[in-house]
Amino acid sequence: MPPPTPSRWARNGVGYGASAQITAPPLGPGGAAARGAAPEETEDELVPEGQIPDGPVVSVAKPAAGPAPVERALTAAPNPFNPETVLSFPLPEAGVVRLAVYNLAVQPVRVLAAGEPWPAGVHTVTWDGRDTSGRPVASGLYLVRLEAGGSVRVGKIALLR
Repeated sequence: MPPPTPSRWARNGVGYGASAQITAPPLGPGGAAARGAAPEETEDELVPEGQIPDGPVVSVAKPAAGPAPVERALTAAPNPFNPETVLSFPLPEAGVVRLAVYNLAVQPVRVLAAGEPWPAGVHTVTWDGRDTSGRPVASGLYLVRLEAGGSVRVGKIALLR
């Protein structure tokens, strides 16, 4: 079987798009790990795209150009929860926010923020475990979807009654 191409590493690693491979120095029988010592810090060697290095390979994707992404934090505390949870997320810049809860069949359960403008900063929203009609929802897993700044983040939360 021929070795995988760099584009295959990108698909199986971080994601599609431009990528570079990084090699880690091999740890042989006399290496730092074998002696119980911490491995020496070395500068990673970048291998030009189109070449496959010897040794372990990690794919590194270049960030795509476009609108500033939502910070990688959409948290719920407590999770699992009963009777309510606090959803927290940072906005690096002011913008329109839509925050909604869905069941696992991706049916909307409740909209917590319906596309109104929010200022930059860290925000919290409390969900009381009720649907749009005010009825308590069943125990189970739910998806929380945050749309802001041209990006979408989805998190899972668990309600235990």
